[in-house]
Amino acid sequence: MANFQEYLLFSASRLLYQGAIHRQTQIDLAQAGHEYDLVTYEFRPGYPLPTGDTPVQHEMETFGNSLAGGVGTLDTMLGLQRMGVHSGNFFHFFGGTSYASHGDPGFGFHPTPAFISVQMANQFALDSRVPVAQHSNPTRIMPGENEYPDQEVDLVDVHAYQRNGGYTVIVLSRELANSIPVTLRLPFDTASSVSLHALAGDPRANNTNALNVAVQTMTVPLQGAVHQFTMPPGSIHVYEFHNTSLSAFAVPTALYTDTSATGEAMRFYRARSI
Repeated sequence: MANFQEYLLFSASRLLYQGAIHRQTQIDLAQAGHEYDLVTYEFRPGYPLPTGDTPVQHEMETFGNSLAGGVGTLDTMLGLQRMGVHSGNFFHFFGGTSYASHGDPGFGFHPTPAFISVQMANQFALDSRVPVAQHSNPTRIMPGENEYPDQEVDLVDVHAYQRNGGYTVIVLSRELANSIPVTLRLPFDTASSVSLHALAGDPRANNTNALNVAVQTMTVPLQGAVHQFTMPPGSIHVYEFHNTSLSAFAVPTALYTDTSATGEAMRFYRARSI
């Protein structure tokens, strides 16, 4: 990868691309009577590691330990989860370089954004997944290389879960420079409260020498069945809608997304019947 924007697109264009191939192979073999589970050894965007002949590549460490790296890690984990791939290993728990979970102990042993994003997944993304279909998302082209073709990558991804009498919606931004307006069309119009857990800031920032990137939690108002906000560049938003209900409609099981004709806003909603 050549820059932070490509690093934000790496998971969708490389790791999830490979995951989709493995998933299709699993389906094909299952139809032939050979069933097996898919698991992952790791679930984060990679970068070259030092060997006996190769020193630490600090530019690559800058990519991997950035907020963009945290977005890419959660992007990979939840994207593979959506395909039916079991969660895997975070390599590894210690302070320093080479896929470390934390910075150097001499500088405070601060968690990397990648590790923080996994903590967010473990806290918010282990419940009953709600299917989400997205359309007309704003996109960027990730140039191809080797076995990978050029790919048009969605700049926003959404994952939704039912949990504890409410819903959790996780929104990821793969865009480095620009904010993206988002509209969630929800399968409810009332909630006792709404919590936002945001991992945001400069996508290039890291926690190597100080805690520059951390989860900020706040209470936000529910806007009814249509929830609008602006997604910061290279960031993660986790919305917890507590004790939800739909006042006037029955709620069937299908859940859909759509966007405006301009591709600038995403709609997330559940089909309703009177």
